[in-house]
Amino acid sequence: MTGTLPDKNQRELFRPLLVGCLLLNHLENFGDETLPKRWVRDPYMQYFCEMRCIEHAFPSCFERV
Repeated sequence: MTGTLPDKNQRELFRPLLVGCLLLNHLENFGDETLPKRWVRDPYMQYFCEMRCIEHAFPSCFERV
């Protein structure tokens, strides 16, 4: 992360993504490194996280420092 907090509108957009990724991580028993790779390959996971279009990279809001 860049060290700045996203504004309110961006936080509202990323909330379903965050909750969806946490649920998928728990339900599918993925590791921290496995989830981003599977998420990019599986459009159903992206749909579950309420993404509006298919993404070809994991969102940068989850990148480690």
